[in-house]
Amino acid sequence: MGKLIRSEERILKLNHAVDIQTLLSASLTNQRTCLRGLQQANVNTNQFTFAVEISGSSQWVRNSVALINKLWIPEKPAVRHRRLLFDGDDFPSGFPLWLSGGDRRLLLDRHGVSANVTVVQDGSGNYKSIGDAINGAPDNSRKKYVICVAKGIYREIVEVPKNKRNIMLVGDGIDATVITGDRSVGDGWTMIDTATLRKLLHLQYFLHRM
Repeated sequence: MGKLIRSEERILKLNHAVDIQTLLSASLTNQRTCLRGLQQANVNTNQFTFAVEISGSSQWVRNSVALINKLWIPEKPAVRHRRLLFDGDDFPSGFPLWLSGGDRRLLLDRHGVSANVTVVQDGSGNYKSIGDAINGAPDNSRKKYVICVAKGIYREIVEVPKNKRNIMLVGDGIDATVITGDRSVGDGWTMIDTATLRKLLHLQYFLHRM
């Protein structure tokens, strides 16, 4: 967000608007998840001033998202048969501004990714579970650590600790490599703990492509 605010451009381009929309929407989700987690822990949020502050800031964020959607985001973007992660002429590279050139190449190149380790359920790879592969990754790595996950249904809750940076998960396809969890609020889990794939802080250092 800071990079976009510091931009010297006077006209907000579509790709900038989409980035801002994503960041604002994510902040709303984080606020709601925080409050729900406190409520599920039987914490009376009415006793804390921060709950009132969150409620007020949420309204400002919602208003900002509404303005972005109304003024910049097209209702029905044209369908283009182009090899881009985003459509439209305002996305010359097809990626948000915060994604580095190296990461863009990794996301586009389906066959040229060199894996550091592989996850295969039958044991023919380095690991049988995604969680074990992530835990085995180097701490605070400055280089991209690529984990290739073979075709299969992985029934596990995957958490990426904050010290596991620059991790990239690569699957065999959206319908081939599937990660699914079985936690729900109805079973007594908090909203936060029901996430099948969760990154703990330092979100900018994690990529996945299934």
